[in-house]
Amino acid sequence: MMRPRALALVGSLLSLCPFASGQITPFLVEDSGGPQHYPKVNGSIVVWQEYLDGHNAVGCKDLGTGEAFYIDAPPIDRLEPDTNGSLVVWRDKRTGDFDIYAQDVQSGQQWTVVDAPFNQTQPAISQDFIVWSDLRNSTDLDIYALDLRTGLEFPVCKAFGAQQAPAVSGNIIVWEDKGRAKTYLNPLASDIYGYDVTTGKEFLIATDSKGIRQAKPAISGNIVVWIDGHNGGDIRGYDLGSATAFPIHVESPDDYAGQNDPDIDGRYVVWEDGRNLVDLDIWGYDLLTGQEFPIFRGPGNQGNPRISGNLVVWESHPPGEVERIMGAYIPEPASAGLLGLGAALLAGRRGGR
Repeated sequence: MMRPRALALVGSLLSLCPFASGQITPFLVEDSGGPQHYPKVNGSIVVWQEYLDGHNAVGCKDLGTGEAFYIDAPPIDRLEPDTNGSLVVWRDKRTGDFDIYAQDVQSGQQWTVVDAPFNQTQPAISQDFIVWSDLRNSTDLDIYALDLRTGLEFPVCKAFGAQQAPAVSGNIIVWEDKGRAKTYLNPLASDIYGYDVTTGKEFLIATDSKGIRQAKPAISGNIVVWIDGHNGGDIRGYDLGSATAFPIHVESPDDYAGQNDPDIDGRYVVWEDGRNLVDLDIWGYDLLTGQEFPIFRGPGNQGNPRISGNLVVWESHPPGEVERIMGAYIPEPASAGLLGLGAALLAGRRGGR
């Protein structure tokens, strides 16, 4: 085990990373004319929802090759895309209600993930699973999943109320549960739950004794992050390995600036931040150093950030212009040896999607 003094030294050295001095350069991902929303990223593949020719399309770009294209589908709304780097998933209603579809990025082959009664929405994808919120029982929203390795579909959570905003990493699926915490006095209350595919067991991750909403979870490896509804919106985390909750960004009770839409991959957490009280910016947090840092501060509102490795993408709305997708790389530590030491310290918390 590394001694506390050595850990402190590593933290001090890592605090000298380039992003500590604000050296993050944003770039335009794609500007094809239509308003662009809800980006997702995995590796070099970025996907987004774009309004074109009277309907919403799914755009896709490989930042490695510069190739951009739209998902080939009937001229109807295609919404809520996500990607694992090789597949793109989304929802559309070509059969009359919303179902989940997928397309292979390389071959262009498209297939139906689920076509069930009523609506299936909010798809999310990892290397092994596609998860979504499902209304097939016509009264409550449940969480379902498809195992990409076997092609088998299975229910994750069938409970009273609305189960929504699922996310997945490895064998762990997390979601926002709006049924079990909801009361007459706290109609907006919600909790964060998880499910281990390996054991088939469900577990509670976050709740609040006063019924304050816990929402929009994201997961990478053993670390879950979400919005805590206190103070207009705080960002909190939970280490599944040690069963330990920890703060990421917590406002003072007198400051209701609000943070929203967190995401995580490996050592970095990103979110939409309202602390300047005028525009929304993008901020990040390094789990290894405990350092918080701005990713983009500028005119207009920035939102819906997503991260893969050290690549961040987000939705930008400059004043007087249509929404577009922007990106930026968080500079890594200059020393390869230092980076290796940091990776060793983060072992057990890091994990791929």
